[in-house]
Amino acid sequence: MASLAHSAQGTFLQKERDSTPGTFDSISELRNLRGPNRSVGDIDVTSHSSTLGTKEYKPGLLEPGAFQADMFYVPEDTVQDEMETDFQNRTVINWRLLINSDGVTLGYRTGQGYVKELGDQFPSDGNMMQRALQIKLTGPWLFTSGAP
Repeated sequence: MASLAHSAQGTFLQKERDSTPGTFDSISELRNLRGPNRSVGDIDVTSHSSTLGTKEYKPGLLEPGAFQADMFYVPEDTVQDEMETDFQNRTVINWRLLINSDGVTLGYRTGQGYVKELGDQFPSDGNMMQRALQIKLTGPWLFTSGAP
């Protein structure tokens, strides 16, 4: 059977514009986008009557996780500059992951979060300035099919 896998090229992480709610701008020069690494918490329901002295669990609350990405750092880029301000102010904002493949928008995910980490790198070997980014989600991360 032929693979149905999609290319990730053209997928964008976007932040809502500070000055214009409802308008999203793509984070430029983004590479190696990972996440969100969502998980389900554990509730320990072990009791004295648990079978064979084995711990028992039930699924707990959902952990929305975080996005991590590497990007080329462009100090004069307004969106990258806004993320610096959002980080300093600990601002919770709306984020959108636009899932594109071969020029077609397959869907998008939306949710709220804040810039948890910004890590700058200035290599001495002639490579480009880089930045590590982490966006901590603060609630549900919802999927919608098609274009926004």
